[in-house]
Amino acid sequence: MARYTDTQQISFGALRETRAIMVSTADLVVSAWDGLVYNEMETLVPGPYQYYTRGLRLQFVPALGGTYYIEEGEAK
Repeated sequence: MARYTDTQQISFGALRETRAIMVSTADLVVSAWDGLVYNEMETLVPGPYQYYTRGLRLQFVPALGGTYYIEEGEAK
């Protein structure tokens, strides 16, 4: 899993439906790209998640001092 402490914009491939996300120290805002702008979808509180990512372009914005991890790769 890759560790992040700043805003990330990630385009996910079509081979996997979901991937693990671990929010460890502060809330994480997840937004989806609609072709023009990122629209906020939800705020994740610290904890583990299995998140739908297939074919999506998502933006992850941690609260100040936040750390989060996202499972990488396309293999199931």
